[in-house]
Amino acid sequence: MLVTVVDLAVRFGSDAAVENSKSLIVVEASGKSLGIGVDEVRDVQSVADDALEEVDALRAAGGIVRGLAHVGASGAETALVVDVGEIVRQALVL
Repeated sequence: MLVTVVDLAVRFGSDAAVENSKSLIVVEASGKSLGIGVDEVRDVQSVADDALEEVDALRAAGGIVRGLAHVGASGAETALVVDVGEIVRQALVL
């Protein structure tokens, strides 16, 4: 399978390149497959919409960031929650 790959570091304004990404997540949205290059994946969790902390427009990165979530056993860790569907839409111009 051949897929388009988006490097989230570059999408967030870093100079990093896809080949420096350590992990590749393959997702499907709107019937399209896309690879997302990331530095690290520690865990995958479902987070309820009402548990998200809102982010301002600057941190929303053009709509791909849905918010922040407090995760971990005590909720001491903060995770960035991204909208995979929006990443796919923007990358593939749907």
